[in-house]
Amino acid sequence: MNLLLRIAAAGLAAGASAGFVLSRTTGLFGFSERGFQPAPKALLSVVAEVAVVVLVAVALHRDGFRWRAAARTEKMPS
Repeated sequence: MNLLLRIAAAGLAAGASAGFVLSRTTGLFGFSERGFQPAPKALLSVVAEVAVVVLVAVALHRDGFRWRAAARTEKMPS
């Protein structure tokens, strides 16, 4: 999977989570809600957004190990 696509997915999920938090605290453009209403859709939305961010972070972390290992093997003399 492309790195840019992963970062975009994490950014979109993080942005949706930020909007969710803002709409329940200070309000967002005059819109405000309280708690996890409408239930269970609000909770499912939060769980899905957090899952996306965590899965992308894990994937980027794992790929980082592969990229570093590949860089080390390229620098090693034959």
